[in-house]
Amino acid sequence: MIRSVKTCVVLICLLSPVGCWNRKEKLLPPPPVIPAAPSTESPVPTTSTASRITRATPKPAKPPKSPDPAPAAPQAAAPARLSEILPPERQAELSNSLNHSLAIAHKVLAQIQTRSLTPDQSEKAGLVRMFTRRAEAARESDPSVAALLAKRAQVLAESLAASIH
Repeated sequence: MIRSVKTCVVLICLLSPVGCWNRKEKLLPPPPVIPAAPSTESPVPTTSTASRITRATPKPAKPPKSPDPAPAAPQAAAPARLSEILPPERQAELSNSLNHSLAIAHKVLAQIQTRSLTPDQSEKAGLVRMFTRRAEAARESDPSVAALLAKRAQVLAESLAASIH
């Protein structure tokens, strides 16, 4: 009896034009047709019934893969990154701060290189190395971010040195 009631409810929900009360789908327009290079695959026929089908999320169209990919055109120029315009005094201050923080971090890393570390200390040392690498990578492109990363490396290195001694 319960099974037949469930079946009736499901059939009513599926066959009614309104659908299920909990279903809140909106009718979506058909996805735009993107002209593609001719391929050996058979095209999918488009019919008027296909445009009436609703989807929760539209699927992106995948371009067909060609057997011989054309060589990528060389990029004219890399897009310019936006960065902060700093006066020379501020640039010098950031550079000095960066160099000081990196020197301390490298000094602590050199001191702990021969010691056996606990797992927590090893994790801190890995973070110090990561922050120093990122600070050195950002040195030219964004000096203020590089100085902040180096300062984080310095603070972690000092904490690491204090936990060892």
